[in-house]
Amino acid sequence: MKRAIWITTLCLTALWVGCEDDSTGPGGLRPIPIAPAELRAVTVEDTAVLLTWMDRSTTELGFQVFERVGDDTEFTLVDTVGYDSTAILLSERSGDVSYTYRIRAFNSYGASDWSNVTLVLDPAMLMMVEAPAGSHGNYTGIAISPDSRFLAAGTNMKNLYVWELETGSLLQTLEGQTGLSLVAFSPDGYYLASSGGLGEPISIWSVPYGEHKITIELDEQDRLYSLAFHPDGRILAAAVEDSASRAGNTGTMVKLWEYENGLLIKEIRGLNQLARSLEFSPDGRYMAAGLADSTVKIWHDYILQNPLTEHSRGVSAVSFSPDSRKLASAASDSTIRVWNVDDSRLLLTIQEDVADLRSVDFSPDGLYLASGNAMFAAKIWNSTTGELLNELETVMAGAGDLVVCSSDGNYLATAAFDGIRLWRPFR
Repeated sequence: MKRAIWITTLCLTALWVGCEDDSTGPGGLRPIPIAPAELRAVTVEDTAVLLTWMDRSTTELGFQVFERVGDDTEFTLVDTVGYDSTAILLSERSGDVSYTYRIRAFNSYGASDWSNVTLVLDPAMLMMVEAPAGSHGNYTGIAISPDSRFLAAGTNMKNLYVWELETGSLLQTLEGQTGLSLVAFSPDGYYLASSGGLGEPISIWSVPYGEHKITIELDEQDRLYSLAFHPDGRILAAAVEDSASRAGNTGTMVKLWEYENGLLIKEIRGLNQLARSLEFSPDGRYMAAGLADSTVKIWHDYILQNPLTEHSRGVSAVSFSPDSRKLASAASDSTIRVWNVDDSRLLLTIQEDVADLRSVDFSPDGLYLASGNAMFAAKIWNSTTGELLNELETVMAGAGDLVVCSSDGNYLATAAFDGIRLWRPFR
């Protein structure tokens, strides 16, 4: 009789093996459930979180739900649901706190691998910030101060605007430049750099007072394509195409100034093509530029490293992860690529469904990427798996063109032809 029972158990186990994963139970048998997939989380009336997932197993007894709150580093078991479940509503969650979730299936033999990790996504737009009616033109540059207090935007007309981020109130209208307007905040958020079109100087403004402080003069035929402050708070860098570059088709150079006195301290030449974007890593060790020839160039302590060459069309934006270990690049070849900074390895390729990617930015915890394109939606991606997590849809084409995340994780700003929208996607 005991032999018959053992044979029956082995046969049932063999059936489990055919549909479950490679996880094994006692004695090398394999009845442990397959991990659930496609975990999603959305807010419900700002007081609850609805989790949904795909049940891929046939042997589970139930699912365990784990939650991470705010800046906590550990996940905690918060609930359990029975077999064949594909959803759970978690009540008494605050709209002012961020929540992250993962789940796993279990039975008497053990637990499955983890599902994907997902954060609560609230696609509701918080507000639209307003400039004086009819005066702003098209927004061409956008930045959020490192202290998450201010939002600045430049336009293809002569004005530069600064809003209070929390309220959306217009604080400053800074005049005096024409053409394309680029913007960048200093690391302490006190200064704002801007520049306009051909031959326009770089202006340094005091953000709290709206006062013009410093002018950095450029040659008459110089054209700026991007601005970036070094994290040390002393250096301002700009990608500049000069008249000699245009005549000789040698592309762009990077100029670096001590911005408090406008002293030019370094020129980096040999970029070969226009640098559409420029950024320093948060630790200050690296500088990256996205070029029109489809390459990304990285400098370590201003020494050029091997170029990143996987893109097939012009690179429009680059963004370092908060820990400075990864670099994301967005290009006109419909891809976002994530690279290991130290050894230039390609870690991830995200294939978009639109060709004209314009911007990319890491979330402040490095878990997510926000991207902007010339169509109707900015998008949120898992920066490790490339999974599309959310689309911030609008009614205006190009309204997800430019994107930038605040350092506190509370805001995502999107800007394009019709205005600037503030979202709270990282809940």
